[in-house]
Amino acid sequence: MGEALFLVNIRMCERRIDEQKSVMPLKKIEAEIKTKELKQENIKNKQVSFIETEIFDALYKNGVSVIIPSCKGAGTIKKCLDSLALQTLTKKDFEVIVILNGEHDGTENILSKFKNENPEINLLITRNELVGAGAARNHGLSLATRKFVTFIDDDDFVSKGFLQGLLAHSIHSDIVISNIKDFNDFGFFESSINQQIDKAVIDGQVKYESITSAITLNACKLVPTGIAKSIQYSNQLKSGEDVVYFTKLVSLFKPCFSIVNKENDAIYYRRVKDNSVSRQPKSFEFNVKQRLEVVVELEKIVSNDEMKAFIIGKVNSQLGFVNRYLLENPGEWVKFKDFAERLDISPRAFQYVNEKQSNTLVISYCFPPYIDTAGIVCAKRIIQNNKPVDVISNTMKGVRERDDSLWDLVKPYVGNFQEIQAFPSFANWKAIEDFCKKAVTAAERNIEKYTDVYSRSMWPGSHFAAALLKIKYPKLRWVAEFSDPLRIDVQGQERLIDMDSAWLAVNGFTNAIEKSVFKIDGKARLFYWCEMLPYVFSDQIIFTNESQKAYMLNMLSDHGLKSRVEERALVLSHPTLPEKFYRLSNFNYPLEKSKFNIGYFGSFYVNRGIGDLMKSLAIVSDEIKEIIRVHIFTPSPESVNVDHKFNNNLLVNEIVPYLDFLAVSKSFDVLVVNDTETKNIKWINPYLPSKLSDYIGSGTPVWALCEEGSELDRLKIAPPFFVKSRIGDIHESARLMMKMTELKIEKIS
Repeated sequence: MGEALFLVNIRMCERRIDEQKSVMPLKKIEAEIKTKELKQENIKNKQVSFIETEIFDALYKNGVSVIIPSCKGAGTIKKCLDSLALQTLTKKDFEVIVILNGEHDGTENILSKFKNENPEINLLITRNELVGAGAARNHGLSLATRKFVTFIDDDDFVSKGFLQGLLAHSIHSDIVISNIKDFNDFGFFESSINQQIDKAVIDGQVKYESITSAITLNACKLVPTGIAKSIQYSNQLKSGEDVVYFTKLVSLFKPCFSIVNKENDAIYYRRVKDNSVSRQPKSFEFNVKQRLEVVVELEKIVSNDEMKAFIIGKVNSQLGFVNRYLLENPGEWVKFKDFAERLDISPRAFQYVNEKQSNTLVISYCFPPYIDTAGIVCAKRIIQNNKPVDVISNTMKGVRERDDSLWDLVKPYVGNFQEIQAFPSFANWKAIEDFCKKAVTAAERNIEKYTDVYSRSMWPGSHFAAALLKIKYPKLRWVAEFSDPLRIDVQGQERLIDMDSAWLAVNGFTNAIEKSVFKIDGKARLFYWCEMLPYVFSDQIIFTNESQKAYMLNMLSDHGLKSRVEERALVLSHPTLPEKFYRLSNFNYPLEKSKFNIGYFGSFYVNRGIGDLMKSLAIVSDEIKEIIRVHIFTPSPESVNVDHKFNNNLLVNEIVPYLDFLAVSKSFDVLVVNDTETKNIKWINPYLPSKLSDYIGSGTPVWALCEEGSELDRLKIAPPFFVKSRIGDIHESARLMMKMTELKIEKIS
């Protein structure tokens, strides 16, 4: 960046060398560059040295270039020009550049007349066809010939001592700030920006944070021309281009700021009007769209750690407009989210807005970015509900791997996110109790804004923490979702893990249940209470399929409690993500297009595997077998024993990150999903594989290996997108395999 700036200014010097006798000769400038090279690390950090500013100074005449963009300024520009005619600074020490970039409204005639009446003022009138004040200022900067520039809007004016006062405080690369006063048709009044300036003077320290509003305002400042020319105003932004311009400038050059003394009478008078760009009536266009467009530009600015806080402050200031608008228009949050997604604003910016808009707290013990089916399904549920939420989860460090790309799923929805640092455990009561205590403390920091709390369990800690919040704050509406039955495991055995019954008593659960009409076993079993607490205290209970609901309610002996659960029960299948999520990853998995490619994603268990698939493969004809390729993606590829006779048919891979899985799932000829086998173990199969919802969203045909009578078996999806065979019916599976392969052969023939 530094080298580029030198080259730009050398070319400028070449153009002016004949007309500016005071300019340093070109060869001398080149010698300066060679003998005073910037350190490489400064160039990398986009920092400009003091040497550069010396060379910048040599390229320009002494004095000030006053840049005035004008659009429909016929009614106000005369007062602006008259204030410049009254300047105490000698007329030869400043030039005025007016850039017309709006419709012809008579402003040009006013300017011509002023020029004729004030021949001693060096006034340049030019027109720029590009729309926008940013484009006009860029044009004005390109014409500036003095060492310093200042910007004045055509409806503002300045005090007599404005230019002289600024120039008196100018030093090399410093930026000088004047006082500023606001006015309207009814008179003058104190500017909030000037309050910042006055306070900085009183404190005796001009820090960025103390004058943050004045820094990124076009008005009331004197900037070294060489520095000013190195940055371009955005031509695309409809408003806020000054914020982006000066934030870039400050981040790149890190200039010092000085403030003129009151006795210098350097005052910028800023007109405040209802229809000005910065004071428009609240609208989605101005308060949301235009502010987010500014945020995108601010987030592109590269800086070191020292300047990050300054940039974040500017981002937050823009997002403040968004928040204030959405608080008054909450129904437009989805519109905000969709537009912000298209702009791809950062997760931090989304969180800043969402935490002000959210009134629902999600407690999901495991949550992205940790790789876990329960956490991913919870994220999908948040997407399905399509509203902002705060999230409390637990660290899963040591028990689950991280996949930071999972944040791409939830970044538009999550506001305040707190990851509790409790020992991660599925069944250790002390660890769960610790999580509950810390989760409630975290929730109480914002408890006044929450109307709802949602918890989802495969991990029991979610429901225990939510129950604790519900009993402390009964007005909270608690929605509890069960991914699977918890009391009874997949083998039909009760999970007999103890918990501390005193916890139930101390926190008021025991007393509340005794006052109710429900008869509940008092045994202190962790997984028993993980189901009972939602049954007794939650306002809504979500099951993922009808069989799961029937299976879990069948275990309730108290008919009153069973009725309560049925009244509050809602059956919602696992969410399927919109198609756009299948395009977030560019993951490419090589597939032979001439083969029939079968995809299987997931873990293997005693009662869930692909034994039927491989047995079917063994009995198809050699001609068909030659075409088939089975691609397995599993967390433990080493556990898959491959019979040597299937070496050419079976490809075993590490499980891929979730977004990569979504992307590659669209590439296969068929995806295999299989039931958990429960025959002779459970009276009904309560499981529906969550993977199915992901498969459905891919648009790839699904082959289901079903247990008779299961939810998967009863599922109604029209072929060829959904075909099924019964577990154990090898010949039916082989027939399906052959039929699908033959269709592929016909397709590629």
